[in-house]
Amino acid sequence: MSEATTVASSVAILLLLLTAVSSAKAAWRYRDAHHFNILMVVASHVAANAVRPVLFGGLVHFGLLFVQPHLLFRLVQHFRDVPAILRRGSLAFAIIGLLAYAVLGSARPSWLRALLMASVAILYAFAGAAFSQEGRRKAGVTAKRLRFAALGTWIFAALFVVNTTATFVPALSGPGYQVNRILAAAALTCYFLAFSTPRRLRANWQRAEQAKYLTGVAALDPVERGHRASDDLAFAGTRSVGNAVTLVALRDAPHSTDLTVRSSSDPALVGLRIRPTGGVFGRVSRTLTSISDTAEACEPEVASRVRPYGTRVLAAPVATTANTWGVVLVVQRRGSLFPDDDLRLLAELGSYAATALDHAHLIAEARERERRAADRRLREAESQMSMMLDSIKDYAMFVLDEHGRIVTWHLGAQHVFGYSSAEMADQPAGPLFNMTDGEFAALLVRAHDRGSHERDGVCRRRDGGRFIGTTLIRPLEDDADDLRGYVAVTRDVTERRDLEARLRQSQKMEAIGQLAGGIAHDFNNLLTAILGYAEWLGHDLAGDEKHWTQILEIQKAAERAAGLTRQLLAFSRPQMLQPSIIDLSKLVSDLVPMLGRVIGEHIDIVADVTPDLLPVLGDRSQVEQIIVNLAVNARDAMPDGGRLTIRSSNVRVDGGAHARGAPSELGVMLEVVDTGIGMDPATQARIFEPFFTTKEHGRGSGLGLATVYGIVKQMGGAVNVISAPNQGTTFRLYFQETQVRPETALGSLPANTPRGCETLLLVEDDQAVRTYLMRLLDSQGYQVIAAQHQADALDAVRGTRDPIHLVITDVLMPGGTGPELVRALDQIRPGIPALYISGYADDVILKGPGPFARDSHFLQKPFAAADLMSRIRQILSRTT
Repeated sequence: MSEATTVASSVAILLLLLTAVSSAKAAWRYRDAHHFNILMVVASHVAANAVRPVLFGGLVHFGLLFVQPHLLFRLVQHFRDVPAILRRGSLAFAIIGLLAYAVLGSARPSWLRALLMASVAILYAFAGAAFSQEGRRKAGVTAKRLRFAALGTWIFAALFVVNTTATFVPALSGPGYQVNRILAAAALTCYFLAFSTPRRLRANWQRAEQAKYLTGVAALDPVERGHRASDDLAFAGTRSVGNAVTLVALRDAPHSTDLTVRSSSDPALVGLRIRPTGGVFGRVSRTLTSISDTAEACEPEVASRVRPYGTRVLAAPVATTANTWGVVLVVQRRGSLFPDDDLRLLAELGSYAATALDHAHLIAEARERERRAADRRLREAESQMSMMLDSIKDYAMFVLDEHGRIVTWHLGAQHVFGYSSAEMADQPAGPLFNMTDGEFAALLVRAHDRGSHERDGVCRRRDGGRFIGTTLIRPLEDDADDLRGYVAVTRDVTERRDLEARLRQSQKMEAIGQLAGGIAHDFNNLLTAILGYAEWLGHDLAGDEKHWTQILEIQKAAERAAGLTRQLLAFSRPQMLQPSIIDLSKLVSDLVPMLGRVIGEHIDIVADVTPDLLPVLGDRSQVEQIIVNLAVNARDAMPDGGRLTIRSSNVRVDGGAHARGAPSELGVMLEVVDTGIGMDPATQARIFEPFFTTKEHGRGSGLGLATVYGIVKQMGGAVNVISAPNQGTTFRLYFQETQVRPETALGSLPANTPRGCETLLLVEDDQAVRTYLMRLLDSQGYQVIAAQHQADALDAVRGTRDPIHLVITDVLMPGGTGPELVRALDQIRPGIPALYISGYADDVILKGPGPFARDSHFLQKPFAAADLMSRIRQILSRTT
């Protein structure tokens, strides 16, 4: 055990020598008090161990032992106050002890030795307690070095306790010596670790403290870490370095020099503004190096605030190579036993905080760039969307809040409703749809519950006008339960509804026309036979006045029946234009009874016609349509009844004096006068425009007067309108006179009716008409091949070699149509002309392809014998 003790003692002395050398270098390098005091403590231990106790009677050895507590108190004074009585008492004790050993020498009593050793132990214990308390206050490298200093001091105290005990118990002197050697070696080793810590060990302790700081902030978001950097730095600085107060002052702006205390262990210092000058903050900001100095060396505004906390300050920059953020300052009551370690740790903490601020700043800048880019993209998208929405003027698009008030009002909504966005901002939307707030709120509830709601109804414009609008309302939601508002889209469908109504009316008229066409086909076949045979009978009884008059009445009745058929077809079916000589007076007289049924009994109809009216050339069905349209318009202008007067007269028209565009020559005027509500000049200027109407929705198509104008212009005439509000309306229609006169003789063919000798193919499914036409054509010298339908006609043509000069065929027959027959005959006998006869005009005639569409030879049933003979000769003369 003695050899081990010797080795341990030798190692301890070697470590003590290394500590002495290191302390001497530090004292020489820094030339400050705390390094010199450390050197004094270490040197006293070196000298005490180097001088043997027997040298000079042990006077030097024990003198060094007695002075060591006083030297330790000088170290303690660097970080805390030592009572003056204790400082002076330790020095007096060293002197008294040294004198006692010098005077008494070997004759000193045991109790004196024990007393001196116990006193040294007590002084060492006080110093050890001071080191321990400061070690608990500090952290990092300083704390660990203080703990080793405390441990070594406590071991020395124990060593002197052992010596005191051995004085009273002689049996313990031998073992006590060995224990003293071990305790001394242990204490000297602790002093080595405390006062001359190996660099690698100190670096490990430093990294451990840094890791502890980094672990506390690593889990934070980088931006949050930057926000908390000053608080974390203040906390770490107080815990690791300072024992009074810590403050972190950062720049107000990136390019500013002024600092503001952002965090402090004393909240009263937060917000303190500092202007760095030549003080601690200014030097650290300029040099970016750590500084240890007195509190008085700080800037005046700082010195006055931190002076009560202590006398020493440690300051380090909060900076990286890229940015300088500020300064961290630690105020210590009396300083530090190891200021280099404290300053180094404070600098590392400042660097970590600056790095955190750098990262936060970079990430914040990146996020800000991303946010700005996103905002820019959003603005671009919103601009594009707004431009797109504003370019859609047929739809009113707007956004409502959850209470039904308008938030966004697009240009299309302004176009449809007439209100500007400024007028509609935060306004209730219910009045736009002619609804109360309660009714509109119920509509929004339905839209929310169903996901959408579509409404067709009357909408209101800014000028008070009304229109039919289709509105779709959808809720806007951020998530399933977070309702934000609604988006509404309204379209003006008034015109579409009018078109739909006209389409339905057209389809209805088409259906009526199909029925009327079927009836007219058979009815006109009967009338053709009736008129034909009556005409034939009148020819045979030309000398019998009594029977001739009866036959004339039959013809008149049949012609009136034919007129009724034409009127029925005029309302429902397209007609082939058949210009003919028209007596407008007779046409009006024939049409008045039917007009009475059309416009109602509450309106009196007066026909004032001229008997010897000049003839005009036109299509009878179209002229009838003109009169009917004007009569219907007059009826609508007289809802409470009135008078409708239809006049016809011969006039000499002066276009400059009477009618715009009327011919300045002899002609016929047809005048339609009503006693209705009349029209103002603005309405008169537009009455002939297609689809213009003053009637309420669903009552008129706006095509009646446009049709009148078109037909009159087609006949080479003109229209003049005279009207005023509440003074009725007069329509004057002017037509040119035609030089052709209608035939007035009845009962016989004209004497100059052309005859022929050609071969004709007659195809007619009605037996009565076929028989009549065969006899008529045969009487005029024609060779007739008769057939009932298409198959018979084709067989007859294939069965004869004689040339066929003309085909006379009905349009609609069992087994095929007339145009189909003509196309089939063209394959057998190319170039045969055709004359179509029909009881009514059908789409087969008007739109079908083939020879009919090119030649347009058509004769409407019923027809007079003279008309048929003239048309036959007209066609045959073109082919010869």
